[in-house]
Amino acid sequence: IGLSSSCFSLFLLIKSSLPAENCPELDLDGCQGKTFLRVLLHLAMHDYLDLVSGALQLLLRHFSQRQEVLQAFKQVQLLVSQSDVENYTQIRTDLDKLRLMV
Repeated sequence: IGLSSSCFSLFLLIKSSLPAENCPELDLDGCQGKTFLRVLLHLAMHDYLDLVSGALQLLLRHFSQRQEVLQAFKQVQLLVSQSDVENYTQIRTDLDKLRLMV
């Protein structure tokens, strides 16, 4: 999902207001993301439509990331042996040729 320019600008604004510590954890605000969500919810209550739209897009993205990861995991295929890799490569090549024919 791509971010619109107003949404990206909002993201940069929020990111710049967060502490600049290099923390290996995913906890951006030291409160398990609660401060980040409060800021987005506060921004969503403004009268400026672009700001509200950007904040809502970020909120949606924040809560849909788990679903996106689960969906990506469903599309992963492990190739455990060399024959699996060769079979996959051959099938992919054949499918590409078939697409070109159609």
